[in-house]
Amino acid sequence: MMKNGEKIKLLCQNCQCETNHKIIFIHTITYNNQENDIQGEDNYLVVKCCGCEKISMASISSCSEDFEYDENGKIEYVEDIKQYPIPKIGYDNLKYEYNIPEYIRHIYKQTCNSIANKDYILAGVGLRTIIEAICKVEKTPGRNLQNKITNLAKSGYISKQDCEILHGIRFIGNEATHEISSPTHNQVQIAIRIIENLLENRYCLINDIYTNLDMPFREYFDFYNFVISKIRGMSIDNQLCVDCIWDKEKRRYYDERMTEYETYLDKCKNDIKDKVDNKNDLYLDIDNKYNKIYEIKYTENENKLYVTKNKISLENDNSAFDKDNK
Repeated sequence: MMKNGEKIKLLCQNCQCETNHKIIFIHTITYNNQENDIQGEDNYLVVKCCGCEKISMASISSCSEDFEYDENGKIEYVEDIKQYPIPKIGYDNLKYEYNIPEYIRHIYKQTCNSIANKDYILAGVGLRTIIEAICKVEKTPGRNLQNKITNLAKSGYISKQDCEILHGIRFIGNEATHEISSPTHNQVQIAIRIIENLLENRYCLINDIYTNLDMPFREYFDFYNFVISKIRGMSIDNQLCVDCIWDKEKRRYYDERMTEYETYLDKCKNDIKDKVDNKNDLYLDIDNKYNKIYEIKYTENENKLYVTKNKISLENDNSAFDKDNK
């Protein structure tokens, strides 16, 4: 009989593998059907992973009728182990998953639950629907999903190889939807990994990518957010030239789009001035909550925009104090 404090092997969603789990609560029910000579035991557990300390629940049941013979002909009783929530090993473990648009994320999570429950027909429908959702969020044109996937590749959203792979997932979804045909375990496992790679590269890691890698500026807000990150990282009483940022980062621009990038610079400078003039919250930052406060100001010289971060004493600026405490 199991006891509190005992350790057992279970799968852990956080650790993504089988780990030792400590039993922190157990409720055991035994039964004995004398008429049919059947005995059994149901154990309901609250457990904690000895690695990441995640709390979960499990049930372990055994019955005198459930057994098999080992290679030596000895009887071994088979335990029925269930875990709650069902651990999803190898998928549904994306970092920064909340960067995925909500519309897509809900379908993705429901599809992962279907895979965990081995509802593979529903999983097949879900995999196809995730691709549909991505096309809808990205405003991809096309009269059907086949056209939309092809247009995703033409727009540069996915590669030619990824396009062919997504068509393969579309086939799985079509068969599940129209022919009520269940994909195999291996098919859904491979398909969800492909979908996750797409979601991770497009949504989950995008902030880390643009924070840590020098990427080409694809659109205005890429450049604008880059400049804003430089302003946020300024030391107090330092000055930053926005035009100099543009000059220094020219390696990120495509030559054929240079005129367009020049409009990015002008728009960015105007947006910064507008934000500062209107005392937007983005430009009022607090370092040590009650000791010092600074705000962003700008000056212009020879058509260049210079931004400074000026310290303000809370003792001399009660409005800033009030703003912080609202």
